[in-house]
Amino acid sequence: MENQEQLQDLLKRYLANQCTPTEIKTLLVYFQSGEDNVLLKKLIEEKLNDTITADGYSETEIQSSVDEVYHALIHKIQTEDKPYVKKIRIFNYSRVAAALLFLVGAASVLFYFSSQNVDSVKMMKVVTTWAERKQIKLADGSHVWLGPASSLECPERFTGNQREVKLKGEAFFEVAKDKNHPFIIHSGNINTKVLGTSFNIKAYQDQADIVVTVLTGKVAVRNPEKHAEINLLPYQRGVFNKLKQSLVKEDDPDAVKLLAERVGDFDFNGTPVKDILHKLQVQYNIQVIVKGDIESCSFYGTLRKDENANRFLTKMCKAINAGLIKIAEDEYIIKSKGCKMKL
Repeated sequence: MENQEQLQDLLKRYLANQCTPTEIKTLLVYFQSGEDNVLLKKLIEEKLNDTITADGYSETEIQSSVDEVYHALIHKIQTEDKPYVKKIRIFNYSRVAAALLFLVGAASVLFYFSSQNVDSVKMMKVVTTWAERKQIKLADGSHVWLGPASSLECPERFTGNQREVKLKGEAFFEVAKDKNHPFIIHSGNINTKVLGTSFNIKAYQDQADIVVTVLTGKVAVRNPEKHAEINLLPYQRGVFNKLKQSLVKEDDPDAVKLLAERVGDFDFNGTPVKDILHKLQVQYNIQVIVKGDIESCSFYGTLRKDENANRFLTKMCKAINAGLIKIAEDEYIIKSKGCKMKL
């Protein structure tokens, strides 16, 4: 224990440029002792642990780095002055300094190459603009239909115990089954965890709710901040209200409509007009200004991905007894006169 403490103190003093020539000479004596070489390795390991374990490296990787640093240091000393044991008294102390600096430098190089050699995985980000949709196949075989004005961040290939992605906007997922590697989607204030299923997440920043709707399988939706979690089965949805920070479960008998909506086809069956207007914004990249009250208005009809925006708005406004004014190529005004069909 005494030797270990002395060697540790000497190394610490040297790295702080506080060692005397006599103390540096003492360090050389330590390097030639088989027992004290073990102590040196232990000190190197502690140094590596301080830097490496914070980044998640394994004990095997750390021990490998210890051995490389140690042998590189010994080789450096031996090749510079052989045999160094017999020449301690006349050893050039600048060479000792160089050898010890090599210890620090070698460790730094190993830190760098360890970080490079760890199974690093590139991240990719897929982005859609307004009125644009993209279909993505992930490395694990999962499929994602990314909605307009949305983004998906994911690794080029999945490693570790979980498959994690980050979503902004809206997407429909068909997740490949893998019970040993849960699939987790981070979207705003909630995390959605699945093993293999199909579901939709709507998490636009300008919307009051984040909605997860399940078509097949089982999904766990969690709000980490409030420690709230719900499990969803087919034809159920979880609604997280950003303002109230509430997470509730609801039935959704029309969940099958998600299959059509993922490509831009919508069937409205008493859908609130205010919800439809947001779909129109992302579908066509248009702005709709409402004058009057449409809170109680609902619409029954269809919207197809190749349908003209002006045509659909005309059809919808006629159904809810509202006027429509086109003031620019991508800007409309709806003047509500009271709805013919109400919720």
